[in-house]
Amino acid sequence: MKNKSIPQLCLAIMMLLGVAVCAATAQQPSAPAPKPEQTPAKTLPQAPPPPAGAPNAGPASTPAAPGIAPDAVVLKVGDIKITKGQIDSIIGGLDPRSRQSLAMQGRKQLGNQYLELLVLFQQAMNDHLDSLPAVREKIELNRETLLANAEFEKLNQELQVTPDDVAQYFNQHQPDFEKVQMRQFFIRKRPTGATDPKMGFTEEEAKAKAEAIRKAVTEETDLKKVAEQFKDPKAPNLVTIDLDPRPVRRHSLMPALDAAAFSLKDGEVSQPIDVPQGIYLIQVASHVQADQKDVTAEIENILKPEKRRAKLEDLKKQLGVWMDEQYFSGPMPQAAAPPAAPPEAPPKTAAGGVPGGMSAAKPGGVTSTASGGEQLGPGRIRVEGQVEAGKLISSTPDPVYPAEAKQNHIEGVVKLEATLGKDGSVQNLKVISGHPLLAKAALDSVAHWRYKPTLLNGEPVQVVTEVDVNFALTKPSGAEAAQPTASQPPKQ
Repeated sequence: MKNKSIPQLCLAIMMLLGVAVCAATAQQPSAPAPKPEQTPAKTLPQAPPPPAGAPNAGPASTPAAPGIAPDAVVLKVGDIKITKGQIDSIIGGLDPRSRQSLAMQGRKQLGNQYLELLVLFQQAMNDHLDSLPAVREKIELNRETLLANAEFEKLNQELQVTPDDVAQYFNQHQPDFEKVQMRQFFIRKRPTGATDPKMGFTEEEAKAKAEAIRKAVTEETDLKKVAEQFKDPKAPNLVTIDLDPRPVRRHSLMPALDAAAFSLKDGEVSQPIDVPQGIYLIQVASHVQADQKDVTAEIENILKPEKRRAKLEDLKKQLGVWMDEQYFSGPMPQAAAPPAAPPEAPPKTAAGGVPGGMSAAKPGGVTSTASGGEQLGPGRIRVEGQVEAGKLISSTPDPVYPAEAKQNHIEGVVKLEATLGKDGSVQNLKVISGHPLLAKAALDSVAHWRYKPTLLNGEPVQVVTEVDVNFALTKPSGAEAAQPTASQPPKQ
């Protein structure tokens, strides 16, 4: 909320309230909404809740202010009066992160921005901007969008997945729901060109270490002893050993690991699996066959979009549609080159740093001030995701697109909060937002990324930052892929 521009908030509010568009603050006016009736305390329609399963789905509203009735007027612009109920409706339609920000800041920021929106709207009507052809075209486009969204929600509510549909799908795809209880062992390899032993083992060292761990795991039933045997206190992230098995669904691992895990018998340990960032070993504790009742909701979520797609195709046939393939498949016209940006001012540096963010104490590190860091405590800072992405030196393995998500045509961004160790390794991850079917794949990938260490006054510090992983079914070449959007560094 705090960083939203007035035009952005205007559009969000107008879409929630069912009004066409909002006026912008730029010199060229955007599309204003039709003037509401200037009657005392007119109650606007409540914002509809987002569809079930939508990424921004959340509580209907923040707690109401005590002692104020819903029909009480809380804001006026000329003859326009806005009630507490209308403001609560706007708040209820905000995305979870905006609501959280609003809960911390209070309603004043929202009130001021909504006030400015209505002032601009009122003046736009006084200037008769709603009679301009370009504005009327935008108003009609927003009307079409609102009605299409309403029909989409209606279609979703009417679609039904029957028990027979679920049973048929389960019988045809039963192996896809199989799980294994498995332990994973990982030996990190040193990135190409790196010489610091704390960043990983050489190729030969990693292979020897993997063979030694496999032999120890095969012969020793007490994994705590194995973990203690191969633990290096000076570089604890070079070898990771799962002491407890965890459930893993088929097709949720990268292909090489998935093939190994589901080919092993209970108790067996895989041969070393060599990937660019290291060597994996897998031990399967048990295989778990899914029960239909446990995956019914998931199957319904798969089938519902398929039914919706079929319904849309039927509607196309009923209404009669046509598309000029030559026009829509042709190349887009080249956009005019943007004006050259003015030279940036030299970055500020922390004590001991030099312009450019490089630390005087240790080449390759950057100071927290140059990165826009926020001190969280001794030896720990928060850095913006786009800034920290510039220090990403290894982003392998690429995220593996989950089969369920592909089949369900699910795309989108998974946003993670990452805690980076003083050596640049990813030590902790949690999901901020994103579709549940995509989140696991993002976590599995980012957990093995590697960053240049961040320095504060010449000393390495922990970094808390955000990472975006974008899952897109179609790339320009038509290939399916999931790529990190914050940065795509050279593969090591």
